[in-house]
Amino acid sequence: MAKEASAATTVMSVIALIFGILGMLVSFIPFLGGLAIVLAFPSSILAGIATYLAYSNVEPKTFPLVALTISVIGLVISCFHIVGLLASK
Repeated sequence: MAKEASAATTVMSVIALIFGILGMLVSFIPFLGGLAIVLAFPSSILAGIATYLAYSNVEPKTFPLVALTISVIGLVISCFHIVGLLASK
């Protein structure tokens, strides 16, 4: 039988997923894409912490890994926007 995730891991994963989705959506907006790093970077750190807690406490890892993946995708797209803006100068 699978062990349930702790409340701390679940809450951190939910917060990271929400901010990760917001960061990813904002990163697709042409002139606001660089500002998505404000949402995506803290979200990826929080999702990384939740993933670490899930691995260290032998809890289900699916939800923290989904939050981490979405956050990192938004972070990468935002970084591409920033690099593109800096290269155009």
